[in-house]
Amino acid sequence: MQARLDVVLRDDPAARALAGAMLLGDRGRLDPGQRRLLRDAGLLHLVAISGLHVGLLIATLYCTLGRIRIDSWMRLVLVLCFLAGFTAGVGSRSSVVRAAIGGGALLAGRCLGREGDPLNSLTLLAAVLVAYRPGSLHDPGFQLTFLATAGILALARPIARALPFGGPLAGSLAVSLSAYLVTAPVVAFHFRWLAPVGLVSNLLAVPLCAAVLLSGYAAVLLFHVPLLGDLTAWIARRSAHDLLGVGALAAEWDRGAFCVATPSPLLLGAYYALLVVVAISAHENGLRVCRAVTRGLLGLALAWFHLGAPPGAGKGRLEATVIDVGQGLAVMLQGPNGNHWLVDAGGSADRRFDPGERIVVPYAVDTAGPRLAAMIVTHDHVDHIGGAFAVLRELEVGELWLAPGIRRSARMTALAELARERGTAVVMAEAGVVAKLDGIPVRILAPARGAATRGNDRSVVVLAGSAPSRLLVPGDLEGPGEEALLASVALLRAEALVLAHHGSRHGSSMQFLRRVAPDWALVSAGRRNPFGHPHREVVERLEFLGVPLLRTDELGSFRLRSVSDGWQPLSQAASSRRSASE
Repeated sequence: MQARLDVVLRDDPAARALAGAMLLGDRGRLDPGQRRLLRDAGLLHLVAISGLHVGLLIATLYCTLGRIRIDSWMRLVLVLCFLAGFTAGVGSRSSVVRAAIGGGALLAGRCLGREGDPLNSLTLLAAVLVAYRPGSLHDPGFQLTFLATAGILALARPIARALPFGGPLAGSLAVSLSAYLVTAPVVAFHFRWLAPVGLVSNLLAVPLCAAVLLSGYAAVLLFHVPLLGDLTAWIARRSAHDLLGVGALAAEWDRGAFCVATPSPLLLGAYYALLVVVAISAHENGLRVCRAVTRGLLGLALAWFHLGAPPGAGKGRLEATVIDVGQGLAVMLQGPNGNHWLVDAGGSADRRFDPGERIVVPYAVDTAGPRLAAMIVTHDHVDHIGGAFAVLRELEVGELWLAPGIRRSARMTALAELARERGTAVVMAEAGVVAKLDGIPVRILAPARGAATRGNDRSVVVLAGSAPSRLLVPGDLEGPGEEALLASVALLRAEALVLAHHGSRHGSSMQFLRRVAPDWALVSAGRRNPFGHPHREVVERLEFLGVPLLRTDELGSFRLRSVSDGWQPLSQAASSRRSASE
């Protein structure tokens, strides 16, 4: 089937990638741009094969077989055989297994002349799947498929009745809204991302999804049939492009999708308890008295999921967190009054995974809310600047600090242009610049404007804080850059030092370490990275000087807090390695 799709849609990579994901569960060809577009439009669930896909296939096959003179039990056997093969072919995902078993049970019940209660049937299906595969209970896909179905069964009709208009539009909107109400907290908990725009975009996208599925499968099956094969392929291609067009239109709404803070288990429990009461009160007259109260509380809880907790006051101290972004660098600083700023944002050469989007932005929203006072990018290497694009797209950033010579770097130029589009002020970070962020002095020690530096030695060197709680972040500075910095700065002292270039042997010389004289050395490096960072020679120098080393490849994210006599390491920060996988 994949080979046939390659031929049918050979001249249209975008349609081929989308059709492959929707028809066969093969999402490997979706590029990051398509994934982001579908996510921001609230349509990413359409490329995950689920009950919608299985239901359409069952209905089409059952109706087709109904026109053939065969026994109803034979028709059931043929449908069940098809479902078994299809489920195995697309990877036996929880949503597909749930829909396949549910559809088969429904058809078997009709053959027996029995109609089952939908919620009872759903509960039985869940129990069977958990008994067969206990680990699935913790699988986000399992949770979402059963919650969405239960929400539609319990809430769609009451919501449709409550809408001021009727007809198919009311029914479609009620289905979309009921599924969203039930799944939004779990989506926020697992993926830290919500897309309320999907309530509207799905009204247009679901019919197009059906067109892609039916015409796509038909194009594969009628591959060798003249005219019909070409016609179904054209419909599949056109429907896929229209679906992407709906996604592009919905994704243009700036606040249609956004990162949210991870909800607490207590808030999740309270929300679902209220939701159960609201669902029961929609069907039971005896609970009308509490309807207004429970619905109001439910609305407040739903708003909390979307907006997050009110911004808290600062802790009166400077805090620094080295975020575990793998083989990259991202340091979050929090001032005494609660304002936050970021030095670098991680990044990866693998376009399929963006640490800025998956790690830094969720961590920032969890700790700082949707706004950063400033972001400083030390240089244009992808493991430092790559994630900055996602930070600018998803968060409100007051200032973006970049090194001189922006126009000499394509990445820096693109980042500066994005900052201007987002209304973020661009500040030149050159030697001698001194500013205060949330009352904390921030000094740029290098590079000087017009300095003949190249490669890693172009890094912006940041010194934040004041004695006895100073933090030095030298980017990827290497030997020549360190020597130039020692010659240009008379007093170079910091109680905490982020090792340059992830602890590379080409930096953190003994002379440099003696001059800085840190009480703590910090390093951000990927687990089992191929570069051997931090290098054994650097670790031995630190051991010789008696400087303790904190490293992300062993601890994950970690945090330090300024105290009266320096820095105090705190317990390991909440793991930021958990990604918002789709």
